[in-house]
Amino acid sequence: MALTLLAVGFAVPASAQVPATTGPDVIEDLTGSGQPKSDGQGAARSEGRARGERTVAPAPASGGAAGPSGTTAGEADEPVEAREEGVPPVEAKPGNERAGEAEKPAVVVGSWAGAYGAAQQEAVIEPIEQQTGIAIERRAHGSNAVDLDGTDAVELGQEQLLTACRDGRVLRLSDWPDAGEVSRDGGSDDFLVDVSEGCGLPSFAWSSLLIANPKAMQKLAGRGYREPGRIGDLIDVKRYPGKRALLRQPRRVLEMMLLADGVARGEVYKVLATREGEDRAFELLDEMKSSIVWVSGSRDAFAALDEERATMAMTFSGRAFRRLIASDLRPIWDGHIMSYSAWAVPKASARRDVAVRFIRAAVEPETMAAQARLWPYGPMRRSAVQQARRHTLLGTELDVFLPTSELRFAQGVVFDAWFWSKHGSRLERRFEDWLEGVPMGIRVPPPRKAPPAPLPPPPRPGSAG
Repeated sequence: MALTLLAVGFAVPASAQVPATTGPDVIEDLTGSGQPKSDGQGAARSEGRARGERTVAPAPASGGAAGPSGTTAGEADEPVEAREEGVPPVEAKPGNERAGEAEKPAVVVGSWAGAYGAAQQEAVIEPIEQQTGIAIERRAHGSNAVDLDGTDAVELGQEQLLTACRDGRVLRLSDWPDAGEVSRDGGSDDFLVDVSEGCGLPSFAWSSLLIANPKAMQKLAGRGYREPGRIGDLIDVKRYPGKRALLRQPRRVLEMMLLADGVARGEVYKVLATREGEDRAFELLDEMKSSIVWVSGSRDAFAALDEERATMAMTFSGRAFRRLIASDLRPIWDGHIMSYSAWAVPKASARRDVAVRFIRAAVEPETMAAQARLWPYGPMRRSAVQQARRHTLLGTELDVFLPTSELRFAQGVVFDAWFWSKHGSRLERRFEDWLEGVPMGIRVPPPRKAPPAPLPPPPRPGSAG
């Protein structure tokens, strides 16, 4: 089915200010094992599998070992734009051509490493190479930033793409070669977000959500215990006792506060954009201050649950999948915040035709479903979600774990990168001020000079002198 090539809704105002810390602290780590994966052929790939690097099934849960931040050896942090500290880029693939053989079309692809990268390698890269004859060199993103130099197709998080599109570093979709057919299935309505204009085609989504420890909560609640299941339970500490382990960042935390206070999912960013809505979110944080444990990532959040320092924690859907299939923890999908990545073509690429061929193949529903069946991030196409029913290795039903399944998508809110590009700097400053105890974000500067010494009291009448 032919379709005009459209894009994710990334119409970027020239004045947009995207914080420099957009990616690493907020978007889920796609790294899984965190081990560097060689995309070389033959022995290099076999060697990686022999070391267990190929496996994309989650490791059995045990005592908080499956979260991010403060990671164990060989495991990178969860938020994915990818804190891959110590993880080198994927090695370049050696030349495919033999003497006298015609050179194949080639493309350099930038994406993430770890479990997500392993799933992408098996479900996307290798099949596309076989079916199209394109020689693909896959490179992993760096520590805290994405280097577009030398890549032809790159997978970016929402705020990364917003910045690259604003700066003119990636092509608008209207400028892609042969801007015509995206896929034979579904058309533009098949995508789960607006695809009217912009610079990228959406690929996969992950979510920030709440996880509860029912046993720990029941100990505190006694006979009055009831299991939490709604976003409003986040702020109802009386009925659902215990501390909340929240990620130390305003993004997604402020949205969750408003959602928990009854703001409709479709109105949350409109409300947060007003001073009244902003104050409302911070007032809720004030009310909960003694019940919050601030954590730096999913590893710390799960540790707080496991050690019963908290009965509810904010984490990410990939890490949650690892734990939920093998523990008594319970997810609260109501009010989850979905973030997604998208494929883009760097403007500096000299192989745009091949890059677009690769991206079109990568967003085919069958291809996306195959990747989701290996690592459960939600495909951003309805037709792909419908095909991603069971985990390939575990046999686990995936509908309840994929943020973009019909069930879960209706319960969540899509993260608004535009909103944070406009308001993020101010909200980050106010959040840090609030953590330091500065009321309403208003700092009173200390006096520049010491006050003058007080004058001596006047002499009493009749006294000497």
